Amino acid sequence: MKVKSLFLVVLFLTALIGCEAETNIPRDEIPLIKESVTALENVIKRGDDIYFDSLASSEVAKSANDVAKIHDFIFSDGPGEFSGFTEKQIVYREDIARVDCKINSPDGPGRAVTITFKKEGPVWLFKNIEAGQDEKAIPIMPDTTKVDEE
Repeated sequence: MKVKSLFLVVLFLTALIGCEAETNIPRDEIPLIKESVTALENVIKRGDDIYFDSLASSEVAKSANDVAKIHDFIFSDGPGEFSGFTEKQIVYREDIARVDCKINSPDGPGRAVTITFKKEGPVWLFKNIEAGQDEKAIPIMPDTTKVDEE
């Protein structure tokens, strides 16, 4: 009887520890995601396809997407000067991150966009950019993975 009770207590504690580990998402990924956003901004500013290849996830690398397509998407309203992304809000779970932000230009914040990153190994790589929630979606690459909003 004691062995059975001990087994149930160990099983309960193991389940409790397992649940606790799932709910605590490490915050140390946020700086890495921010670095990926900054690297993407720099690639877009320079129009550097070679460096873009090192930032692109394996899914993007297999497609025909390049910096020119992203640049065209960003300036679909007409030519302009890109100075980065602003008002960034980052949400991530496991290996998918979503960055809701606005396109920044010398005139101030522009339209909303959502950038998706995928973690491959230790780095966060660009997966997709599309119009933000309040804009008509024009995805560069279809997003098949949704990120939980919490």
